[in-house]
Amino acid sequence: MLNDGEPAVISVSWWIDEWNDYIFAVVDAFMGRYPNIMVDTLVFPYDDWRNITTLMIAAGDMPSILLLDYDKIRLIAYEWGAIDLLYDLHEFSSILDLSDYPQDWPDLMTVDGILAAVPGLRSTDVGDMIPQQGFAISGYTQNPELSAYFLNFLFNDFLILP
Repeated sequence: MLNDGEPAVISVSWWIDEWNDYIFAVVDAFMGRYPNIMVDTLVFPYDDWRNITTLMIAAGDMPSILLLDYDKIRLIAYEWGAIDLLYDLHEFSSILDLSDYPQDWPDLMTVDGILAAVPGLRSTDVGDMIPQQGFAISGYTQNPELSAYFLNFLFNDFLILP
């Protein structure tokens, strides 16, 4: 059992889109497998989500996991100079298995050698589609390892597609 069975909370934020039901199903399945881990969800229309996320980033009060457009990752890194707001997902290589991804996908989400985000679907799920968004782990989360386990579950364990 994750976290030695101790109760814990992580949060996931994204905007409403065609994958909304899928991500909610992942959250439910994750909590079913790991009942001691509560996953709070923060879901908004895209324009509201962008504004709210920008305010959360500025306040240093971000969710554990957030969906980001790849251009937002570069905005955080280069214009705000704040790439340290996101975990380098290389740190979780023992938890987060990316072996099913095309080799060039991590390049889309890497800034100055930091793997800032990973796409929400495995390559076998989307065929030749190139993702425009990825999930990142906030540098402010209290549970980065649990967040990495959630992302691994999303990518590798949850097999039902919309």
